[in-house]
Amino acid sequence: MKLTLKYIIFSFSALILFGCAVKTTKNVINIVGQIGSIDEYGNVVLDKKSSAQAKAYLELGDSLNVHFGEDSEKLICKMVKDYGDVPVGDYLARFDNDTDLLKLAINQGQISKTNNLRKGMAVSIDVVR
Repeated sequence: MKLTLKYIIFSFSALILFGCAVKTTKNVINIVGQIGSIDEYGNVVLDKKSSAQAKAYLELGDSLNVHFGEDSEKLICKMVKDYGDVPVGDYLARFDNDTDLLKLAINQGQISKTNNLRKGMAVSIDVVR
């Protein structure tokens, strides 16, 4: 009887301990589109559809993993409000104040020339939270 009671208590305790384990899951957001245009400063402007999708899901401070075309290296852009929110030379993403389209840029640089980008190229953005 005592052995059965101990077994029940042990089993119940184990169930509580392992059943309440904290599980961490990552939420991955993927936005796919194309370069709609390149502005006079060499910034990449995404097309309207992918910009609208980005507006719905991206948050200030997000770290974006960006790929252009098929075989490009991953660029990491920080989602910011203004260009000055990152150091000079860093990649960034922000919504244009006038058009509300998503821009990918280098603070005081030209992302299009640095990475040989052109209008119509595919863009894939992943955000892991």
